[in-house]
Amino acid sequence: MANIQDYLKKYANISFGECPFNEMDSVFFTQLSYFDWDNIVPSNRRKIPMLEAISLLLEAIERDGLKNNALFIRGCLANLKLLKTSTRYQKCQFTYYQSSIDINKQFGALCIELDPRTIYVSFEGTDNSVSGWKEDFALSYEFPIDSQKDAINYLNKVVRWWHKKVYVGGHSKGGNLAMVAYMYAKKSVKRKVKVIYNLDGPGFRGNEFTSNEYKEMVPKLKMYVPEESIIGMLLNTPPIYKVIQTSARGIRQHDTNYWKCLESDLVEGKLSKTSQKWDQHIAGWLDHYNDEERRKMVYTFFEILEKSEVKTFDGIKSFEWKKVLEVVKKMSKLDDETKKLYLKALRSLLFSK
Repeated sequence: MANIQDYLKKYANISFGECPFNEMDSVFFTQLSYFDWDNIVPSNRRKIPMLEAISLLLEAIERDGLKNNALFIRGCLANLKLLKTSTRYQKCQFTYYQSSIDINKQFGALCIELDPRTIYVSFEGTDNSVSGWKEDFALSYEFPIDSQKDAINYLNKVVRWWHKKVYVGGHSKGGNLAMVAYMYAKKSVKRKVKVIYNLDGPGFRGNEFTSNEYKEMVPKLKMYVPEESIIGMLLNTPPIYKVIQTSARGIRQHDTNYWKCLESDLVEGKLSKTSQKWDQHIAGWLDHYNDEERRKMVYTFFEILEKSEVKTFDGIKSFEWKKVLEVVKKMSKLDDETKKLYLKALRSLLFSK
């Protein structure tokens, strides 16, 4: 069955007039915000043609190498290379690129203008850094985190008076940022947003999940999770989502390059028992510990990883299981049930294919 690469090849020269903006375009657009567009895409309202920006990025990568060499990014890069002769996106333009990374935050966003009145706001998901994953776990005890604040400000800034149709989306943490940005945007901005796309992004703590802002957002939300979803099952998940078939297993299903499609539609599947159990475990964890207890657990866990000189997701993947057991055992303040939860999550990360 086909995937995003097959879609980009088949629809390379089919215009939006012939085939309107769809799920697969959204999958591709959420991938674009993962790249470093610094010195290529303006950080203000000035624009650069999408294909020109991609050409410049590919030249820079050919010259300097790929800064983030994660498997997901390599797959997204292969997708970019398919667009050299494409006409579907020839009228699209990039604008308002923003990236900010420090010890506590990883934020990135990009605007794709389909036409003068239509834009897609793409929020970057978690990158390959441990600090990026740490911020994901911070969602369990803090709101808003720094990247969520940035997302709200960003959406309010980039939606202009002439825009009539706005799409907002993101993959992984970017999906959560897309939801939050809409929930707390100005009313004048909300009126323009037609759809919010969350591609396997985490949910919310109880307070946010039951808020009026959340309830008002749900009717515009389109959420997608793979059959063995882990990230999308974190915290309280929106009640309605489309489960997608993939050609990968375990945590690799989080990678949208493996998601299956039929023409311009993602292929629907069934949520696995493993994912359902993971969802139940997380719900129990949230009920059992308060915000401060969760904060201490997350800080302890990542402090151990940092002391073990694990700085990237790939570093976690290269960990031997014996070392993982040592890390979790050192977390003496945790009860046995929580330690089991950590071990189950890490085993999934380490041994998924």
